[in-house]
Amino acid sequence: MGDWEIDSTGEKCLRLIAEVAERYRAVQTYELDGPTLEIAVELENTGHTPLPCEIEVSPALVRDADTRISAPAGGIWIARENGKTPRLVPAPFAWQFGVTFPLPAKAVDHAFTGWGGRALVEWPARQFSLAIVGNTDCYRLCAYPEDDSFSFQVMNDQSEHRYIRDGDGLHGLSVLAAGQTLSRRVSFTVERLASLTRTARYSAE
Repeated sequence: MGDWEIDSTGEKCLRLIAEVAERYRAVQTYELDGPTLEIAVELENTGHTPLPCEIEVSPALVRDADTRISAPAGGIWIARENGKTPRLVPAPFAWQFGVTFPLPAKAVDHAFTGWGGRALVEWPARQFSLAIVGNTDCYRLCAYPEDDSFSFQVMNDQSEHRYIRDGDGLHGLSVLAAGQTLSRRVSFTVERLASLTRTARYSAE
C-alpha cells in the first residue's frame, strides 16, 4: 500500500487517499456521530490486470477477566500444515457466540464465516459495551487468555474469496477486475452497559 495522504478534514471526519498509478486507488473515511465511529474503506483497481486484495478492519480491544462477546457465526476455517488449503468446518458450540458469552479460556485465532454482520462486546466491570456492525459475513477473532487485549477483525466476505492464504494468518483475498471496486463499512458504537437501548447508527448493507 502506498503512503496515505489527507484529502479532507472536518470537526468530526477525516478522509485519506492512497494511490499507485495504474494499479489502485484507496480511500479511507472516518466519521464520528455521537457515540459511533464509522469507517468506510474503498479500493479500486485502476490498472489493466486483475488485482488480488483484501480489506480488513482490525481493532485491538481491552481484555478483562469478565469480557464477553456475542458474534453469531456458522463456521470456522481451520489452518492446515504444509501449505494445504484451510478447511471449513461448523463452528463448535463453545465458539458460536450466539449469545453474549465470556471470551474462551483457551486460545482462539480463527476466521469465522456465516456472520450476520453484528457483534457486541461487553466489559461488565467497566460498565460499557461496544456494538460492531459490518457489511461482511466473515470475521477473525484473535484472543489469547494470557494477553490483556484481543482483536476482532472484520474481513472480506466469504463469497468474495478467491483463496485463503496460510502463513502468518488466514486471509480471504478478493480479485478485482480492472475498474472494479471493493468496499468495506464498519461502525463502532460505545454505550453504557446498563442501557437496554442500542443506538448503533449504521446498519449493514
